[in-house]
Amino acid sequence: MMTNRFDLLCNGTVGFVDYPGRVIVIVQLGRGARRLAHHRCAGVPGAVATPTRARRLPKDTGRFYIAQNEARNPGHPLEPLFRAVLLSRPSFNLGEVDLVSDRNNLRKLFSFVDPASDRNGLTPFTINVEVVGSTVVFCRDGTETVRVVGAHQFMGYNHEFEKAHTVNSIEGSTGHYRIISYRFGDHKLVVRHELSGHCSDVQAASATADALADSLSLLALTPADTPARAAGPDSKLRIKEQGNLVPLESTMELKTRAMSNGIVLAHVVTQLWVAQTPKLVRACHDRGLFVEPRVEDVGAYVKSWEATNQNHLRNLSGLTGKIVELARGHGDGAMFTLSYELAENKLVLRKACRPRMLPNDLYSTLVIDDTSPTIKEKAEK
Repeated sequence: MMTNRFDLLCNGTVGFVDYPGRVIVIVQLGRGARRLAHHRCAGVPGAVATPTRARRLPKDTGRFYIAQNEARNPGHPLEPLFRAVLLSRPSFNLGEVDLVSDRNNLRKLFSFVDPASDRNGLTPFTINVEVVGSTVVFCRDGTETVRVVGAHQFMGYNHEFEKAHTVNSIEGSTGHYRIISYRFGDHKLVVRHELSGHCSDVQAASATADALADSLSLLALTPADTPARAAGPDSKLRIKEQGNLVPLESTMELKTRAMSNGIVLAHVVTQLWVAQTPKLVRACHDRGLFVEPRVEDVGAYVKSWEATNQNHLRNLSGLTGKIVELARGHGDGAMFTLSYELAENKLVLRKACRPRMLPNDLYSTLVIDDTSPTIKEKAEK
């Protein structure tokens, strides 16, 4: 009889694996912008225009998303990820992927193997896990999806800075998410992450030939007047194809903080590494007065960090591999809760019973065995 609980070692003690903890072969699978009840494919991240002189901004007030996909589509927060991938890459075969996850889940697991990597330290967290075919899927489990900041509260200036210095080419867009696939250690991952923006001065000529082909295709197929359509028979989403691909080399994260605290690269590098984001804007302010933030190319720093953190990254690869192995052992449809328990200082994987993560029509499209035709061929029959 299989146990309902698996203790996955105390933090920092996961055994080494033989392969290096490096990310190799990055492929962009899909992009999506959020607007109201629509999921926009391919979407375009906002172009960031950094100011050339000091500028004072108001503090953040109002309603802001913490987890937009979960807030807008609480029953199926991962649905937009799979819809975007299937639309952008119809021949995508989920059976070739070991793990699908949002960036934040991988950051939490990295903080488990290296608590010093998080400026706030290692804190309790929970991740929902489901086996889809032979692929393991991680989904955020959090109670807070939206935050309301009142006029008399202070939560920084990040949203106001983004609003002032990013230009959205898609009207009404409330967020941009990018989906990439890469090999990490011995596993193939698909990772979704929110993107702050892109540098408009990085030309498409710097992109790979495949990315250029995708970009030209999208430009031809996604005019602004393309009508929205239902995402699927069991879905509440509507899809509107709009936008074009921007090269990975132009993507960036944007961080704001008071000058007295500063923004230390070591505190944000895990986020940059998981998403393979090469550029960063560090915008520091004195009570809302921002002084000439600039776009930094941090790709070399991220690579150097990867090289010097091989022990931690091998531990992360070993940990994710163990979770995938344990979950797969229970077969398609198995569900678990993965949680870090502070009192025991352990990561625990427990069997769970809850509604499935995706609409039914996606399961019938995604779950194919090794002898089945590709998704595109299956859909055309």
